[in-house]
Amino acid sequence: MKGDEITRSFGIRYHGGVAVIVHVADIERLISHHADIDLRWGEVRFSITTHDAGRKLTEADFDLARRIDAIAQAHMAEPLDS
Repeated sequence: MKGDEITRSFGIRYHGGVAVIVHVADIERLISHHADIDLRWGEVRFSITTHDAGRKLTEADFDLARRIDAIAQAHMAEPLDS
């Protein structure tokens, strides 16, 4: 967590990162809450905050973070956050 934002970074090959993003995007659409996503070679990073709440953290952010962790684990992505 950084300020009023939850960040999650995972080490994963590029195309695996794309698969994680698609899986996360499907869930985000269902729950109507979205992370900012940064895909790099060997890494995907998610930043989560609630813009409608003035960029503050809400329970929806923690729920999405838990879901992202589970999806990344299912795709064998390695957590990079300490």
